[in-house]
Amino acid sequence: MVTLHMLIDHSSLEIFDIDGESVFTDCHYPCPSSQDVEFFVQAEKMRITPLDAWRLKAIR
Repeated sequence: MVTLHMLIDHSSLEIFDIDGESVFTDCHYPCPSSQDVEFFVQAEKMRITPLDAWRLKAIR
């Protein structure tokens, strides 16, 4: 099993494995009212556990 970490904020998405061997970074600009996150995979099985979320303060 591969363990992945994801960091998602208002304009970026970063996914990396625990060893740092695989990294994916993307910029995204969703609608300001968007509050959902959806996962789509091309695999027979996927398990997300645990899933933690934190609300961060603005740095402005």
